[in-house]
Amino acid sequence: MSFPVSIKGVLLDGDRVALLENERGEWELPSGRLQVDKQPAVCLVREFDEELGIEVAVDHILDCWVYEILPQRRVVIVTYAVRRLDHGAL
Repeated sequence: MSFPVSIKGVLLDGDRVALLENERGEWELPSGRLQVDKQPAVCLVREFDEELGIEVAVDHILDCWVYEILPQRRVVIVTYAVRRLDHGAL
């Protein structure tokens, strides 16, 4: 069995963590689906730019697990530490 892969970034801003509200009304880390021809870091850089309008660099993997979003619907979650390259406000 195979699962889609969601690449998520953990961005700390002082004592805050960047979160976005998803289509289910839940708060989650900025993320994107991994495409076959893209590296995870490319996915995260694009998503942070599109979703938050900020430039980030991707660091190391923090965690990876299989998550059941809905009954019988699972996704592989891979989280990376990211750091902000620009210096504006979130």
